[in-house]
Amino acid sequence: MPGHSEPRKRSGRRSHDKRWVTLRVSKKQGDVPTRDDEITIRLGRTSDLQACRLIENDAAGIFEAINMSEIDDDSPSDIATLDEASRDGRLWLACDDDDVPVGFAYTHTVDDCPHIQELAVLRAWQRRGIGARLIEAIARAARQAGAEAVTLTTFGDVPWNGPYYARLGFRTLAEDEFSAALREILAEEKALGLDVTRRIAMRLDLRAPTPKG
Repeated sequence: MPGHSEPRKRSGRRSHDKRWVTLRVSKKQGDVPTRDDEITIRLGRTSDLQACRLIENDAAGIFEAINMSEIDDDSPSDIATLDEASRDGRLWLACDDDDVPVGFAYTHTVDDCPHIQELAVLRAWQRRGIGARLIEAIARAARQAGAEAVTLTTFGDVPWNGPYYARLGFRTLAEDEFSAALREILAEEKALGLDVTRRIAMRLDLRAPTPKG
């Protein structure tokens, strides 16, 4: 389970699906003290925005272990971007039983489908399936809205990026499958200084069942 934190890409495209989803994830005895064994996945609120930034900063620290400190040093998503995602129903929170956020994800719309802009989980809460449940919530809402897929760009060779998403049912797109919008996103990443030879675009086809992570 990743403490996934993507480089901070920006987009103003909007989606307006505001459905709530509640899911549960079991915790091992003694892992994190809470009143019960429940994680709730819900839509984000404006009061959650600073917590998202703190989560993103914490999760990015995992990149130090593979000598990618430039990701750890990057700035978290800005408040304006998170606020827009929250107001549009594109920000999802994973919260403990006290409603304290421990993970989040947000999307924007690319090719009429949700595109995961950021997904991050506190390192203390990683490897419990929380990232998978955030993706499941995004995919469920997207299906209900009639979208055909969920897409993202990520590092193909980082274990908690490309290989992780592949286990959740995403497939790597060949270059000739890139839409103009995906090419634009990858060009923006190159402009940010990312090694685009390591970046891939992935797609989760929503016409097939979502694998459990």
